[in-house]
Amino acid sequence: MIEVGLPDGSTRAVEAGATAGDLAAGIGRGLAKAAVIADINGEERDLATPLADGDQVAIVTADSERGRYTIRHSTAHVLAQAVLELFPGATFAIGPPIENGFYYDFELADGGTFTPEDLERLDAKMREIIAERQPFLRDEIPEADALEVFKDHKYKCEIIRGAADDPTSATEAGLVRTYENPPRFIDLCQAPRARHQLAPRSLQAHEGGGFTGAATSANPDAPAHLRTAWESKAKLDEYLTMLEEAEKRDHRRLAQELDLPSFPRKPGAGLAVWHPKGPSCASDGGLQPRKRHERGGVFTQFAHSPHVAKSVLWETSAATHPYARHVPAHGAGRGRLPAPGSP
Repeated sequence: MIEVGLPDGSTRAVEAGATAGDLAAGIGRGLAKAAVIADINGEERDLATPLADGDQVAIVTADSERGRYTIRHSTAHVLAQAVLELFPGATFAIGPPIENGFYYDFELADGGTFTPEDLERLDAKMREIIAERQPFLRDEIPEADALEVFKDHKYKCEIIRGAADDPTSATEAGLVRTYENPPRFIDLCQAPRARHQLAPRSLQAHEGGGFTGAATSANPDAPAHLRTAWESKAKLDEYLTMLEEAEKRDHRRLAQELDLPSFPRKPGAGLAVWHPKGPSCASDGGLQPRKRHERGGVFTQFAHSPHVAKSVLWETSAATHPYARHVPAHGAGRGRLPAPGSP
């Protein structure tokens, strides 16, 4: 028997050769079911990692942020496997988790791109793969062997050779770390994986944000497929509800619907012109002049232009304004325009 330390300061005896997964199962069925990876002496490892006497071990569960990160990282491999099976000649670069989801960079044969119709096919294939509960098997192989394994995937070979400046797949011993779902899929990776591709009831995925181009060191122009995964359907539904509520409050859409600003091209890219329904005044400094105009009945509606704009806008204005000759030059003090019809 050996003893390992737990996060609460206690120790637990397990049989020599026991894994982190065995430790979780010995603590309780609920923990074993929720376990995703383990933190062993400050290093994240797979649940299949054997424990040594004196190890400090913390079990990472699916409902934690780190657990969700692992779920999404593992599911990215499922997505890559589905794409390679459905699209002959496709190749792939990297597929990291991101906030609330993950993506994977792909390059399809003959310059092809994904279409919205492909989402349903990919979703069905991913669920089919997940239902098989294929294990994630970790291995470390020499660089020459890795180049042979990935000879049909140029971006993976770039990573192996270090051309992509991506250290995530190299070990301290100079070997290349892989995770395999035998006999159909293998990928480079350093981070730990779930024990197997999670059961469909524990994994939900949806098209989150459509297709996006995600710049990577391997291929800046590769099309990316963005998805999300959660530890339960309830958590996924909660996330989707949050997205719906955020969409209702999207300031970009509301601004257009309420006719608040516009972004004409003449002032310059990204410079807003606020319509009368926009802010009542740009600042306190503009409040008094506005009130004087309102009291005098000169204007009843105001619009606000940007504080800066392309110089050509003002050059055009000066050349075409009927009273341009009466406007003093910059720095010449205040001028007063004559009333309409005056000489």
